[in-house]
Amino acid sequence: RGSFGAVYRATDLRLNRPAAVKVVAAADETTRRRLATEVLNSAKLQHPALLNVLAVEHFEGCLLIFSELAARGTMAEWMTGHG
Repeated sequence: RGSFGAVYRATDLRLNRPAAVKVVAAADETTRRRLATEVLNSAKLQHPALLNVLAVEHFEGCLLIFSELAARGTMAEWMTGHG
């Protein structure tokens, strides 16, 4: 679970690779569009500490954000080990 919604382990069926999908159930269309714009802008960033955004979709009132799967555990687990 993240700050904006639930995160699930998934499989990219087109490329047969692991992925993560965050399901954001924003209250209204304006909020979903704003979040989608923010995600698309963040997808332009590249850094070893960032996960690459693979896709952004709208489905049944939710925003779906597909990204690389972090195989290293949760952020809370990482912070415990790294201060």
